[in-house]
Amino acid sequence: MGRRIAREQALKAFYQMDVAKARPEEAFRTVTTGLVLKPDNKGYLQELIWGMWENRSRIDELIDRFAVDWTVERLSRVDRAILRLAVYELLYCQDIPASVSINEAVELCKKYSGPQSGPFVNGILGAIHRFLQEEPALKEEGEIP
Repeated sequence: MGRRIAREQALKAFYQMDVAKARPEEAFRTVTTGLVLKPDNKGYLQELIWGMWENRSRIDELIDRFAVDWTVERLSRVDRAILRLAVYELLYCQDIPASVSINEAVELCKKYSGPQSGPFVNGILGAIHRFLQEEPALKEEGEIP
């Protein structure tokens, strides 16, 4: 299982956590049942699930700020999960280029969401990425002005 599949499984876990109010442990168990995971990919999937869970307030703050005329609560559950995944990577996965995180999010939109979701998600993530480049200290500090 590569990172692309780990992202896809993380999306499914985030969706389950949102819809069924599942805890990270339960969501992880559900999305990995029957999968053969290499240790590094299993670790990455765990990082995504627990990392998003632990940082969801900060992640949602950024999404709220840059989703013009939208709030996190108004987004479709799939788009919300995709955005949370990509924003987590933009904030906390320094080894992943922003362009990869954004492109992977758009690909997930194509597969799991509607035709307007890709450009919508791309626009939000592009704005967040530019903001983080202008304010690099915010990545570490945790406060979004």
